[in-house]
Amino acid sequence: STPLYSSAASDVYKRQCPDSDYLKEIKSISPKSNNIIIYNKFLSESDAQQLIIGAEALILNHSENDMIVSGSFFYAATFGVPVLAKSTDFLKWVGEEGLYDGLNTFPNLKSLVLCIKDQRFSIINRRRLFKQANLHFGDDVLLNALSKVI
Repeated sequence: STPLYSSAASDVYKRQCPDSDYLKEIKSISPKSNNIIIYNKFLSESDAQQLIIGAEALILNHSENDMIVSGSFFYAATFGVPVLAKSTDFLKWVGEEGLYDGLNTFPNLKSLVLCIKDQRFSIINRRRLFKQANLHFGDDVLLNALSKVI
């Protein structure tokens, strides 16, 4: 069966989680079920894409509070997949600007896990999320922004 949530520790597919204590914390507070899979290994682009597409949501569990932007967020948004994440300045900005309705942020890992366990988040129509992501972050938006600074 397809897992409800997929979480690749640290980046979506680029590397393993460099913080072993943080990885232990994530594993210790994750509900014991078949719905959550924690991968702490390299994933090919194809494998990562299949995991993201097959999941109800992507969990971003970045341990660094100084993350400027999240490629994993954009990767999930590319496919219209909802994102459940520990709050960062970047994700707060995305939420405040209303740029991606599939974003659910939490002040800490424990509250994120409790939300998942109690299923206290909404799954939004992926087609609508995909369109919204393309409207705010798509190639045309990127090219337009770049043309203004180049």
